[in-house]
Amino acid sequence: MSTNPKIIQLNESETTQKHKLKSLPPILLSVRQSAKKELSKLLADLFNHTDDALFEMADRSADDQSQGMYFESMREIRLNRSQIIDDFINTFSKSFDNLNTASITEESTFSGITNLDDMELVDNDDLEVSVALHGMCSKITTMFSTPIMQLTQRIDAIFPDQSITEQQNPLSPQSLSEAFSSACEFLNIDFKVYIFILKLYEHIVLENLEHCYTQANNLLIEAGILPKLKATARLSKKTARAPGQRSDTIIPDRAISPGPVSGNASPAQSNTYTEHPRDEKYSGYTSDPSLAMPGFPMLQALLASNGMGAPSLSQSDPSVDAACTMQLLQTLSQAQSNIRNSTIDLSQLAEPSIRRVLEETQQPGDDEDKGVTAADNDAINLVGMLFDCILNDRNLAIPMKALISRLQIPFVKIAVIDKSFFTKTGHPARQLLNELSSAGIGWSNAKELRRDAVYSKIESTVLCVLDEFTDDISIIEDLVADLRKFLKKDKQRTDVLETRVKDAEQGKALTGDAKLNVQNLINQKASGLRLPQEIGKFISETWSKALVYILINESDQSDNWQEMVNTLDELLWAVQPLDEISDMERRERLLDRLGDQLANGIAFVEPNTSDIGKHTSNIIALIREISVNDRTLHDGGEVEDLPDIATMQEIILTPKEVQSDINDGPAPDPSFIEQINSLKEGRWVELLDENMRLKVATIIEPGGKYVFVNQRGMKVAEKSRMALAIALESNRLTILDESQVFDKALQSVIGNLRHMHRNNEPKPV
Repeated sequence: MSTNPKIIQLNESETTQKHKLKSLPPILLSVRQSAKKELSKLLADLFNHTDDALFEMADRSADDQSQGMYFESMREIRLNRSQIIDDFINTFSKSFDNLNTASITEESTFSGITNLDDMELVDNDDLEVSVALHGMCSKITTMFSTPIMQLTQRIDAIFPDQSITEQQNPLSPQSLSEAFSSACEFLNIDFKVYIFILKLYEHIVLENLEHCYTQANNLLIEAGILPKLKATARLSKKTARAPGQRSDTIIPDRAISPGPVSGNASPAQSNTYTEHPRDEKYSGYTSDPSLAMPGFPMLQALLASNGMGAPSLSQSDPSVDAACTMQLLQTLSQAQSNIRNSTIDLSQLAEPSIRRVLEETQQPGDDEDKGVTAADNDAINLVGMLFDCILNDRNLAIPMKALISRLQIPFVKIAVIDKSFFTKTGHPARQLLNELSSAGIGWSNAKELRRDAVYSKIESTVLCVLDEFTDDISIIEDLVADLRKFLKKDKQRTDVLETRVKDAEQGKALTGDAKLNVQNLINQKASGLRLPQEIGKFISETWSKALVYILINESDQSDNWQEMVNTLDELLWAVQPLDEISDMERRERLLDRLGDQLANGIAFVEPNTSDIGKHTSNIIALIREISVNDRTLHDGGEVEDLPDIATMQEIILTPKEVQSDINDGPAPDPSFIEQINSLKEGRWVELLDENMRLKVATIIEPGGKYVFVNQRGMKVAEKSRMALAIALESNRLTILDESQVFDKALQSVIGNLRHMHRNNEPKPV
């Protein structure tokens, strides 16, 4: 796409009431100013990374055309980065002013494109952008759900006469993404580059908003606004709010019964709405495609453009269509029961062909009308493509794929019942898939999973869907809530274990560094000196421990450290042969103080008072003997019993680091080292040759040692930065993508359909 990409706002709404603009409360001015500083830094970081990334992509381009495109995009962004940041900040600032005119709105759940009658396929780029933005906002909202919810409630509390929703929160991922997309609207860059920038925006800006949310909430807490707010679901504070007005997205709650489907709902059903902070409550859906969300017709159009949108096999009569849908659901329910009764093999995927299921259940003599409606047919095709993407996702472990594959039939039923399944990010079924895939990302060995509590919970959740789901989505929602509760408790347990591993490794590293520093200090001062063996042994085995203790618990700037180093210097001087009487006299005057200093230092590592006294008395006695011998020699006498003198060798307090960034073989490409450098604590990787999935527990610097744990939080491996980079370059290591599996699959399906459509377009003659 060589022209300007069309920017799609995530939600476009019309204000139903207009209020006179009033000044913002001072506390919100402070919140805005604090957030502006933080966001400006993040955006500057974003464009620095963008410049580097585009340059590298241009350098690696296979042809001159692609290289030129990347360089032109880089130049365009360089020239306009200041304007983009200014426009973003201006839009962000205005979103605070708009809080004074906020009103209850009915918000779209997919994109700003709502003109379905005039919808054309030229909007495919818009659709891909909209889905990408929705996916990233959903991910970040989940990542920072508690601080976002608390911030929204605190802002809402400032406006007693209005209701501020999460979408109207100026710091919500949705508001910030809309501001960024609007600021980039004038850029003349390739569409592929634009999508790439959106991904960078997600990773560099949105994923680093935690500090921004913490600052904003703290400012409001200090101002006395809901200081004791807990992380609970938000209930409406406006008793006068209309039933159809909710804090997130409005969804008609229409039921579908197992009996004959009617095109009309009861008044109670048609006017019922549910309220929930982000995970919408569902208790049933309509199969009427006219009531589906705007995004589904767009998906149907994409399917039709590629010859995948088969015409309806039924008549256009709504009652006939409803009967066909009910027949389809009964067929799918039978197939669902068959899957439930099959044995779960974690090494194989259950991949039932939906078409084969329908054909096998079609009995001779059935009414011709009992086919599949066009809308249901498209829903089946889309679910099939989504599961193909999910089950081909290398980030999912094979056992998890084996479990998820058994949900294909229930998810086809869900898509047939409610077409908004494809377009609503908060849909419970989508949330369930995301929670399942996230929970099992660390699974490696299928044999060990049977003893894993998380696996048992996930397996029981999948079986519960197969057992209990008919047409009531509230069952799915309950399962999501129950699974999240279990996973939260399990995470608390594994977090404790991971913290122990992290503390132990960091303590080990701190001790190793301290030992190395003390080792270097002693070797620098004592190596090569002639020392009595007893003194050398004392320095290497006892005094070194005291120095390490002080260095770990205090620092090399503390008074105790300086005093102990001085004591070492005095001890080393005192045991050397002296020729001058003045030096001998000075040594003799030093002995009492030196004895006290040695005792004080030994006390840091030796609790036994008698052992401390034994050490110091032996050392002082030995020094006195050396002093007597020096005086005898000075006076011309002969010394019969000289102390056993030897040359002090280097001491070794810590072995050389096995894991280091030193590499004997060819160095990996710098890009792979950069990828490992971006690997943070908490990220999952897969070692393909060892068939292990590992989580980064901590990174020890200097030295670049990465410590890994398994899904239970137990330490399982240590790897150096260089070793990981080499493994990554040789395709023996994969950095796993933990983004929400459903949203990622939907983006992939839409992208594939769009590219297929472009390839099918007639070429100009």
